[in-house]
Amino acid sequence: MRRPLAMTLDTSEFNYKFAELMKVKAPALMRRGLKKAGTELMEDTIMDIPSTPLLTSALRSSGAVFVDMKKVDDSTRHRMSGVVADFQAVVAEPDNKGMCADIVFNAPYAAVQHEKFPTKSYPGAGMKYMEIKLLGNADKYMTIIASEMRL
Repeated sequence: MRRPLAMTLDTSEFNYKFAELMKVKAPALMRRGLKKAGTELMEDTIMDIPSTPLLTSALRSSGAVFVDMKKVDDSTRHRMSGVVADFQAVVAEPDNKGMCADIVFNAPYAAVQHEKFPTKSYPGAGMKYMEIKLLGNADKYMTIIASEMRL
């Protein structure tokens, strides 16, 4: 009579490393990718046409990038000398449980300038200065995030 063959696999090392990857490494890489992509979107919004309006630089220098509700970058480097603008951006609690990057322009008139007033005083500035970048460059921002996720 023949004995059946048996094989035992010990997956404990795999389980440990996979858990570490999913709980520690992947979220850290995702946050880094969201920071880079968010900063790129913020810079594109400020610099690419249609750009954010420029009167005193208060709008351009009021940008901030938040990843999981923590501020990771801002646009104060675009502040013109002599302009004092101290904006405290507030990010709402996310509705979902996933990771989130928020790009916020917190000058009091940011939304009005985005949605109305098609004629801007600064050449190259225009309406939908953020929306156009987000929709037109989505692949670019997703590629930035994906490249950070590669191990």
